[in-house]
Amino acid sequence: MQKDHENFSVRDSGFVISEKYPFIGASPDGIASCDCCGEVCIEIKCPYCKRDSVIKDSLDSNFCLEKHGDQLRLKKTHQYYYQIQRQLFVCEKEYSDFVVWTNVDYHAERIDVDQELCKEIVKKSSTFFLRAILPELIGKLYSRPLATSSIINSAEQRTDISPSVSVQDTSEDSNRLICVCQSVYNPDTDSVIGCDNENCPYVWLHFKCVKIKRIPKGDWFCQECRKM
Repeated sequence: MQKDHENFSVRDSGFVISEKYPFIGASPDGIASCDCCGEVCIEIKCPYCKRDSVIKDSLDSNFCLEKHGDQLRLKKTHQYYYQIQRQLFVCEKEYSDFVVWTNVDYHAERIDVDQELCKEIVKKSSTFFLRAILPELIGKLYSRPLATSSIINSAEQRTDISPSVSVQDTSEDSNRLICVCQSVYNPDTDSVIGCDNENCPYVWLHFKCVKIKRIPKGDWFCQECRKM
């Protein structure tokens, strides 16, 4: 590369976080730069099972490369292609140099950014973050046990809870009843906060029901748990 590119150099990358979508990150093996091409990502694979093989003789259904005419190329259906596109999106580069290396052979190709796939990555990652990661981070929605019958019974027996309000236990997350209003949790529309009392009969409460606009700092307990 130094013979064909002016002022060519390679540096380590480390883990890079997207500035616009901070729940998406990537770690290229390196960043190459030159005066003629600018900066590109580098991703290198050294498959141990093919360590002593000529690459063109190692092609099979599980291998990352395929024949395309007289050349080899990375399969667009392979997880490495998805990995490289995520790197290009996060690092905001136009292309990546992808290398497969063995003790006796190597393959190198330049892969352009796939804008449509990057949009799909953002869409799926956003959905996963909002529906799974964020609720778990702010209130342990999935790892926190559901209210048990003993907790429900003790809650209903307290005189400060209306007998018309009951906490129902269900093993189906999609039908989970939350909050003092006892409505089904909707991850798309509900802004909720988790009570930090492990025995809270409600576990999750709507912002509007507890009259808050944002998650407060530190531990937070619902009105009923503060009375305990």
